[in-house]
Amino acid sequence: MSANNFKDIYFDYVYNQGEDMVNINFSMIFFIHSGKLIIECEDKKIAINKGKSVFLHHGTKVCLCKENCGAESFCGIYIGFSESMLSEIHNSIIFKKKYQPECIDDNIVQLPCIPCIQRLYISVATYLEWGVKPSEYIVELKQQEGIFSLLLVDEKFYNSLFDSIKKTQSYQYFIKINKLKN
Repeated sequence: MSANNFKDIYFDYVYNQGEDMVNINFSMIFFIHSGKLIIECEDKKIAINKGKSVFLHHGTKVCLCKENCGAESFCGIYIGFSESMLSEIHNSIIFKKKYQPECIDDNIVQLPCIPCIQRLYISVATYLEWGVKPSEYIVELKQQEGIFSLLLVDEKFYNSLFDSIKKTQSYQYFIKINKLKN
């Protein structure tokens, strides 16, 4: 197995099929460029084929089974959303809209094939196919595009993405108030 890491965009190749138990440290969109990915989490099992994508919520423990399809080796592309990047975006002017307090129910969500998700996948896959490392600016742009694409799929992704950021900010506010009282 090999993986190219371009900040928070990863291209993952598997030449030998197998399973990996993974603890998801950051939320991500995982695109299947070739082959097949089977994801198991507790009692849920999802098979994702070439050209499809899935959202994985941070803090989820999953079993990833990456499979080749015929002569085509598995290749996955994932865009990670680190807590620091989410914090920056959450605090920006862009997200002053009020979203419903509901969250996405599942830690694993198969994403629909809609234009914004497909466009994001195609634009990131181009870097893989050409063997070109995207600039840091492009990586950040693709992350922002990923967040907006998730919000277009369902506004409930807002709380799923930013729940830990809001908890951290509430805790920091609580500490500041207590320091002022003392």
